Amino acid sequence: MGMGFLASAAGTEDEDADPVGPRQDPASRDPMLLLTQEAVRLGFIKEGDKPDQMRVDFWMSAVDASAAIADQFPDPENDEHTIGDIIRADLYE
Repeated sequence: MGMGFLASAAGTEDEDADPVGPRQDPASRDPMLLLTQEAVRLGFIKEGDKPDQMRVDFWMSAVDASAAIADQFPDPENDEHTIGDIIRADLYE
């Protein structure tokens, strides 16, 4: 199955809204807050609700799949790691 269904659920990406510059400090990011905000934005849950375990499990599966793809690319700042390692560090608690 292609990724078209995900693209339609997530909407159109706004390249102008993407942050540019140095990587954000992972300590300043809360993965569950990010998941909750996205779930609200997409209408999966209502504002103030928390994601159920099924959504959290889906989120972690998506993180794993993305990180596995990104494992092909070295981290330009640390040759012992990959971009996949950065994704995991930023999005796992």
